[in-house]
Amino acid sequence: CDILCNNDAKIIPATNFMNVPLIPVRASAGYLTGYGDTEYIDTLPTIPVIVDRTYHGRYRCFEVDGDSMDDGTRDAICDKDIVLGREVKQELHINDWDFIIIHKDGVTIKRIIEHDTEAGIIKCHPLNPMYNDFELSLNEVYELYNVIKIVDRSTRR
Repeated sequence: CDILCNNDAKIIPATNFMNVPLIPVRASAGYLTGYGDTEYIDTLPTIPVIVDRTYHGRYRCFEVDGDSMDDGTRDAICDKDIVLGREVKQELHINDWDFIIIHKDGVTIKRIIEHDTEAGIIKCHPLNPMYNDFELSLNEVYELYNVIKIVDRSTRR
């Protein structure tokens, strides 16, 4: 008998899921040059994400690198978490979401606390108080994603 013999977990038939491209930390530098290239995106690993309906738009999963969004609360996004993001355009609803920001210097996840629409500047806020707020020009931002949910979190310390 295999390991699942006495398992009380049940397989749910016809579960809806979508396979979402995963950008692991080790691939984030390559993502900066290949984010617009369909052939590059097709080479990325994917991760299945359970969904309750058909979703439209562009979705990506990103592996978190670092503790700048870990403040020890239930809002924390921790190192090595995998988060699901939905691409958004420049019309930001900053009070509702945290953001995955792909910009000229890398991939970062932050809360946007100010958006100067005239100057095209966003103020990014890390939840961890050991890090400082900083500003980014939207001219240096290639893609923006709302953090929809944490899809994977290890409890290993």
